[in-house]
Amino acid sequence: MNFNNISIEAKHQLLDSVRSDTMYAIDYQLYGVRKTLYSRIISSNKPAVADVPEMEELYFYFSAVTLIKQLHGEGLSPDIFISEVSQLGSAFTIGSYLQLVGRGTKKIFGLLRESDPFSKETGWYTMERIFGSSGREIGGRVLCSNNGVALKTYEADAILLAQKLAIQLGLEIGPVSGVNLLRAIELQNWTDDEESMITVFQDDISALQKIQPQYHDAEKRLNAYNIAFLDYRELRKVPEAFFKQLLGLV
Repeated sequence: MNFNNISIEAKHQLLDSVRSDTMYAIDYQLYGVRKTLYSRIISSNKPAVADVPEMEELYFYFSAVTLIKQLHGEGLSPDIFISEVSQLGSAFTIGSYLQLVGRGTKKIFGLLRESDPFSKETGWYTMERIFGSSGREIGGRVLCSNNGVALKTYEADAILLAQKLAIQLGLEIGPVSGVNLLRAIELQNWTDDEESMITVFQDDISALQKIQPQYHDAEKRLNAYNIAFLDYRELRKVPEAFFKQLLGLV
């Protein structure tokens, strides 16, 4: 990624964006087993410079580099990444950059929103993104159960889980972040415990005021997981000198 052609103003905005981003290790218990997942809180104030059309792309690249550096500082690698696929390019773009920058991400998943006309519940399907040896995306597949039915994560379940996280740990996240969290937990339950699961929290609790979910069987479904949040800690920040050098500000 070449930063030589952008203005000093744009470089400082990128630097400010990574200062405000945070990454947490969240410990939780699922079916009585203690597990840890990693979540990056995406800055709500993304940099935007009128004369730099690729600013959002540079921001996601920067976020991916930050995430990788933080994980490496913990002795980890970004094994599995999952996030909602936004119509605006979104935090999920970080997953693509993890594949390009990290060269170590084994699997990347995106969540696709779709309303069910029969149950009137909003669900999210999970798509695994397939990348070639060059790191470029070459296809994808929707995750299905053994009998071929597409696996779905319900928005109402995710909202209840987000509320549980706020009550038990004090981390207040929005509905889309809750979907990311729930699906990450579900996927982690199916994968190797040694692999690091990473997701993003890209909206806050204020977004809950804008939606009216149909809960139906949400509480019963969520209780079946028996999820309890135990603790969280903030990962060490990446030294600012690293980013200044990357941007050519030193």
